Amino acid sequence: MSERVPGLVGRPEAYAFKQQFQMSFLRGQGLLPQHSLVDYGCGVLRGGIPLIRYLDAGNYVGLDIRAEALIAAQEAIRRERLTSKKPTLVRAAKIDALDLGRRIDYIWAFSVFFHLTDEHVDGCLRFVARHLANNGTFFANVGLGERKTGSWREFPVIWRTLEEYRAHASAAGLSVSPLGELSRFGHHSPTDPEEDKQIMLAFTAATRA
Repeated sequence: MSERVPGLVGRPEAYAFKQQFQMSFLRGQGLLPQHSLVDYGCGVLRGGIPLIRYLDAGNYVGLDIRAEALIAAQEAIRRERLTSKKPTLVRAAKIDALDLGRRIDYIWAFSVFFHLTDEHVDGCLRFVARHLANNGTFFANVGLGERKTGSWREFPVIWRTLEEYRAHASAAGLSVSPLGELSRFGHHSPTDPEEDKQIMLAFTAATRA
């Protein structure tokens, strides 16, 4: 792990576990090498490295708002000798204005959505609606419940109700369904069992509801 990485992710002792979980979940949802995937909030590529290795060349797109995280991500790609996989990394400071020029099979936001304000949730979901392929799915884990706020580093931590997420999704032309707690999919945190109770949401085009 690069020296710059520990300050850009959660607890280092959970790094390998969360990396494995992301890959396991997405493959369990049908992700195949020929599929395209956007990793929203890709950070230093904790989950991105095995995904880049697994997907066919050109099929991984990582988005993050933090320039330092993307520098570390580029270092990780070179260190892991994955440049031939042609991953795309984009600093997505204005997600509403971003156009990738292609439709995407899977969009993924792991441990990201509860750090977004309502405005940023709306912007992200509009991005998803513009880019999601037919029969594509956007997955995001969240804290569901009455609104309460906290913080992690420079980011807020915001809980919302399912009804609030449905309202945000509807405004973007999407539908959302809860898939269950992360523990249902094999997430058993070695550092914080409360994380296992987070809910995985699946967003799809509203016409598929």
